[in-house]
Amino acid sequence: MDQALRLGAMRVDIGQTGDEGWVVMADPGGNLFCILQSQADYQDSLANDSGTPTLVD
Repeated sequence: MDQALRLGAMRVDIGQTGDEGWVVMADPGGNLFCILQSQADYQDSLANDSGTPTLVD
């Protein structure tokens, strides 16, 4: 993502929650693209995530 920013891209908010495994960006021409986290980072996040509490009736 740092390299994309150095090349003129910018982060774009299209309603993400912040918990996604990707970042939405736009190039200088306004074209949207996503940068995904690596498989290793994804596996680490799963291993370190205690889960989201679920409301039980």
